[in-house]
Amino acid sequence: MKPLQEHLINEILYILWDCGLKVGHSTRTVDDVFTEARREIQSKTALLESRMLAGTQELFTSFSQAYESFYVNENPRGYIAARLEDQETRRAKYGNTVFLQEPDIKNGGRSSRLPEHVLMARVKLGITSIDDLAAQNYLTRNDARDFQRAYDFLLRVRNELHFSTKHATDTLNLEAQPRIGLGLGYTASNILQRVELFMRDYYHAAQKIYRVSKTLESRLALSLEQREGLRGSFREVLRAYRFQRTKRIDGFIMRGHELAAEKPEVFKEDPARLIRVFRHCQQLGATPFSRCKR
Repeated sequence: MKPLQEHLINEILYILWDCGLKVGHSTRTVDDVFTEARREIQSKTALLESRMLAGTQELFTSFSQAYESFYVNENPRGYIAARLEDQETRRAKYGNTVFLQEPDIKNGGRSSRLPEHVLMARVKLGITSIDDLAAQNYLTRNDARDFQRAYDFLLRVRNELHFSTKHATDTLNLEAQPRIGLGLGYTASNILQRVELFMRDYYHAAQKIYRVSKTLESRLALSLEQREGLRGSFREVLRAYRFQRTKRIDGFIMRGHELAAEKPEVFKEDPARLIRVFRHCQQLGATPFSRCKR
C-alpha cells in the first residue's frame, strides 16, 4: 500500500511543482500521526488545526476522534507549558516589542501566532475559537471582536507580502512596506505618508493581538510563573483564580494581578482616577482590566 500511496502523491506533486508552486507534503497513516505528535511538539500543534480538504470523510472523522482523545489524555499540562515557554522564547528573540522597523509577521513576538492560545484552550477546555472564549467569559466580547479584526488584518498583510514577493519571506522590510501598503488600499501619493499610515495600522493590530494574548494567559491561569506551583486539575486552578481574595482601592478592585473598575461610573464620579489608575497599577504591579467585576 505504501508504494501506491507514494506513486499517487508524486503524480500530484509533480504537476504542482511544474506550475511553480512550493508545496510542503508528508504521507502518514493514522498510527504514524501519533508517533510524530509525540516526537515533535510543532507537529502536535499543527495537527490540532487539521481539517479535511478532500478525500474520505470516514477516514478523517476516525482520525479526528482518535486525535481528540490523544491530546486530551496525553500530558496536556506538559504540552501547554511547552507552548508557553516557546512563546516566551520567541518574544525574547524579537526583543519583546511590536515596534520593530522590519517586523516578522509570522514569528515575531507579537505576530499572527496568537491562535496558539486558542489551541491551548482547546486541549484543556474543549474551546475551539475566540468566540468560545468570549462566550465562557475568558475574554470580553469587545476583545474577541478586536482580536479577530487585528488577526484578519495581519493575515491580509502576510498574504499580500507573499503575493508580491518572488522568494519565501515573512519579513515586512523597508523596501516592501510601500508596495504592501499600496496593495492593501493605502493610496497616498507621498510614499512616506503611505508607509506611515500602513505601519501605524500594522503596529496597532500587532499590539492588540499581544494584549489579548496576555489577557488569555492570565484568564486561563497559564503564565509560565504559575506552572511551577500548580496543584490539582486545570479547572480547579481556574476556579481558584476566579475566586481568589480581592482588594478594593480607590473605586477599583484588585484581583490577582488585575485592577478593574468596581462600577461603570468610577471615572465619571472622579475623573482624576484616569490618572491615578496608572499609579495604582505601577505600585501594585497590576494590569488594568477594562470590564467591571461585581
